[in-house]
Amino acid sequence: MLLLFCLLFFSCSPDYGIVTEKVYENIIEYEDPGGVWIDSFIQPGDTSGVDIVWVVDRSGSMIDNDEKLVSGIDAMMKALPIDLGWRIGIISTDEYESISNTNFPLVPGDTPEDAENIIDDLGIPYREAGFESLVSYMDYGSYSHTWMRYDASLLVIFVSDEEEQSVNFTPGEFVSWVRSKRSLVNLASIVLTEDSECEVYNMPGYNYMEATNTMGGVVIDICSDDWSGGVKDATHGLDPVEYIELSYFPVVDSIEVFINNSISSEWSYDKDSNVMTFTTIPLQGDLVEIGYNIAN
Repeated sequence: MLLLFCLLFFSCSPDYGIVTEKVYENIIEYEDPGGVWIDSFIQPGDTSGVDIVWVVDRSGSMIDNDEKLVSGIDAMMKALPIDLGWRIGIISTDEYESISNTNFPLVPGDTPEDAENIIDDLGIPYREAGFESLVSYMDYGSYSHTWMRYDASLLVIFVSDEEEQSVNFTPGEFVSWVRSKRSLVNLASIVLTEDSECEVYNMPGYNYMEATNTMGGVVIDICSDDWSGGVKDATHGLDPVEYIELSYFPVVDSIEVFINNSISSEWSYDKDSNVMTFTTIPLQGDLVEIGYNIAN
């Protein structure tokens, strides 16, 4: 779990297809999109706390999810270490509501009832555009600047049973924007998935999922009975990356590891778990790249 949160929360997600001039000597078809993969991450470091924003769809069809929503936020508050310096803001998916939102963020010591009161205060949104709502809140809403910290990590959790409907942002454009907000940032989405556990007529949240997957974040089926497990996956642990599960099973002899552009032999690989363990843990800020041929 500790590694998982690091990979999810701190944007140490793989930057697949990275372009580099380094030569991976054992990789036969470098840059062949069908046979070569590069997992990469930047080793995270300390920040001045964690700013968390829940962007919640408050349309009528979402009312049935209120109990799970409050339980999920409660699970997050319980999972976060008190000394982390975390703050949790809650806004709606309507940019008009978010730009005027003045709800004080949840902090250590707050209760599920406090979260429920904030949610009830959001009202019914005019639009269901989570991307634009967050942009409005962070860039143009005056209240966000009273509690959000430029040097804190940022985690955004989208919650909606509808597709993301922003006009001015594609998932890729939103990812570029949110990455520019903090040095350490990531997304999670609680949305209708393609393999959802319930039968509904709304469209899956493809845009939310695309942005979240690009960032290596957690996607939770909104129709699952309990969101707390997925929420904890997005919040557990703040330790540096000591090991990483590779995206694909590699041709073992083809693996090359570079740290800050220098080849490294300080690692071991377990083929059964597909996990690489660093015998010397990369330092804060180190760029780690793992290239390999994908095994057939």
